[in-house]
Amino acid sequence: MPFPYKNKVFSGAISLPHCGRDWPFFLKGLFGTLLFLSLIASINGAVAQEMKRDVEASHQWYSLGKYNFQFRKDFKKSREALLMALEKDPQNFLAFEMLQEVERRLRREEMVSGSEGKSDIQTPQGGESMQWYDNALYHWEKSRDARESIRCLERALQINPFNTRAIALLRTIRKENPEYSAEKALPGVKIQADPAGRYETIAKTQEAQHWFANSTYHFRKGNLARAMEAIEKSLSLAPDLKVSTELKNKISQALSKREKLAIESSLERTAASLEGKTPEGGKASHWFWLGKYYFSVKRDYKGALECFERAALMDPNHDETQSMINRTKLKLYFVTDGSAVRIVDTRSDKPISTGLDSASENAVGRKIGDSQTEKKREIDPAAVEAEEIELVGDYEFADTTRTAPDRGDVVGDLQEKAKKSPYELWMARRKAFEDMGGILFAGQWKREERAARKAETVRTSTGQDRKGDVESELEAMWNNIQKGEIQSSSEVSGTDGNGASVKSGVAAIGSDVAQAMAGFDIGGMKREDEYKAARQKQRDSLMKPDEEVKLIPPDMKQQIMDTIASAEEMAKRGRTEDALKNYESAFLSLIKYDPDNLEALYNLLLVNIRQEDDDFATLLLFRLLGMMDKIGSNSELHKAVREIVFCFVKSTILQSSISAYNNSVEPLEKMTTGTLSLERLSASGLLVTGDVPYELSLKIGERTVKAAISMDNFKCSAGGKYHIGRDGFVRCTVHGMSPYLRMRGRAKKWQ
Repeated sequence: MPFPYKNKVFSGAISLPHCGRDWPFFLKGLFGTLLFLSLIASINGAVAQEMKRDVEASHQWYSLGKYNFQFRKDFKKSREALLMALEKDPQNFLAFEMLQEVERRLRREEMVSGSEGKSDIQTPQGGESMQWYDNALYHWEKSRDARESIRCLERALQINPFNTRAIALLRTIRKENPEYSAEKALPGVKIQADPAGRYETIAKTQEAQHWFANSTYHFRKGNLARAMEAIEKSLSLAPDLKVSTELKNKISQALSKREKLAIESSLERTAASLEGKTPEGGKASHWFWLGKYYFSVKRDYKGALECFERAALMDPNHDETQSMINRTKLKLYFVTDGSAVRIVDTRSDKPISTGLDSASENAVGRKIGDSQTEKKREIDPAAVEAEEIELVGDYEFADTTRTAPDRGDVVGDLQEKAKKSPYELWMARRKAFEDMGGILFAGQWKREERAARKAETVRTSTGQDRKGDVESELEAMWNNIQKGEIQSSSEVSGTDGNGASVKSGVAAIGSDVAQAMAGFDIGGMKREDEYKAARQKQRDSLMKPDEEVKLIPPDMKQQIMDTIASAEEMAKRGRTEDALKNYESAFLSLIKYDPDNLEALYNLLLVNIRQEDDDFATLLLFRLLGMMDKIGSNSELHKAVREIVFCFVKSTILQSSISAYNNSVEPLEKMTTGTLSLERLSASGLLVTGDVPYELSLKIGERTVKAAISMDNFKCSAGGKYHIGRDGFVRCTVHGMSPYLRMRGRAKKWQ
């Protein structure tokens, strides 16, 4: 008989029979049902436990893949681990996202992998071809810019048609971007089959920007040597490219830091290998690297010389040791002796042998002596024979931690040292100031020296001893220090190659900027934060409308002139940033005494335009425009100010036209860096050129300026040309970028 309750077992509607033959069947059915339910429960528990273990295992595999990807950069092992993570738990979306990134990196490696290219080695221009390939790879990796990447690759293949890496990357880019297929030539790109490798369609500025991109790529990869090579090529094509100059400074700092780290690490390794040995023993490499440490890091040339000489004794055949010995000796102090030079060891009064032959030694002496002819020509050789005079080289810096000596000690000390002649008095005064960390600018030292020589001549010719009144002279010097007319700083002492002090006239000009700049040396600007704070303080005071004209003291006027002369010298040496800061300091000092000095305001405006300080440049421009009534309409200054205003207006008009044009054309036809075309803008009706003027009414500050501006010949009135920079903004080759455009770009980037 069939089981009568088979349809009610799972519904719970079970009624137990009281008796009869169905009872055994009921017990069997009930037992089977319970057994089945317990089996299902056990299976579900096992499955849940297994799923939990899989999730944990998936997370562990994901962590391993993430470690291989982010820290070890082993993309293949990372891919294997992430696949195992997804196999354990297909719902692990973190592993899935990372797997996509790993796959992308692997495809990129496969894309650029392959043969190194025999032709890159055999062809003389193979190295340059690879540089253009690096440019293309940088553009492609950074912004997926197919247009610029293909330009660089075509350039690479023009130089070396067998560059296999460039061919592979070009095929990949064209495959992903069908619009750049080989059948469709880019507008304006024509490959020149020229053996010299000219590329006529890329202007120098654009080529310089490509080299800048190449240098940036290598700098980020840590290839500092190739980065420096590329940035120097960029600067040779476009010396005024500010971003290239800044990058070159960063690369130089990185190279210097790497050299110091290499020296210190080598020193640590050799020191570790010499543990347990006496200092007198050891290997030649230990003393060589210790000498390098003293020479390059600590600038202790005496200690470096001792180390190099020890290394030379242990290994006389090491050429670099002998070379460093010569370099270290030439870094020590020099004393003129006729046409030759004697190198003096400051630990004793005996000359040191330079290790050079007599011809080379005399040549070095003539070279250094010639650079100091102006400074040494008027000095009596008998008076300086016993003195040590510093020439061009590294300076000994005063100890910044020590305190200045007491006034009485200084005076008493100098009275004893200054009994022979006025010239020796001058030398003692200079030594005292150096001991106290004092700095005298170039003009004051020269005046002091001339006065001392004159007094010496009078004393010699008349037989009168003029050593008196030392106390009063020292009192006057001390009072000048207390008043701040002579800066007291313990960071720099010495002179540059022209006989000027390290300060070159910027100390003691009586302003907050000059006080902050007292710690700057010829090698580079220091105490930058103090300089910026003082500069901002003086700028704030500059904009006060009710300042009165103050008479400029004669000595202050001379100091400002010295500062401007120092800035001109820096500009000639290529130190543009330092020159601009000195110019700004001088003009700010002039305006402090005469707030309405229009020439100083105009020059300060030009300096801030070059420094790209647009907020302050705009304030200066508004202030100049507010004082246009004080400028004669026929004066050169009036014309110069009008040229700046009109140039900025023209660049704004051009920027608007280019923005409208780029929004109305296909991507390939947009105007980008180096592709500005006046004819295309005119043909599109977005720019009126030629003799037809723009009638403008401009609201600038509190003034309304009405003017008629024509866009003739694409030039500003000062002769500058307009071009599109890397950031998409129009610039003038004379006046730079309009401050209005730069401030507008902060809120909205032009397309």
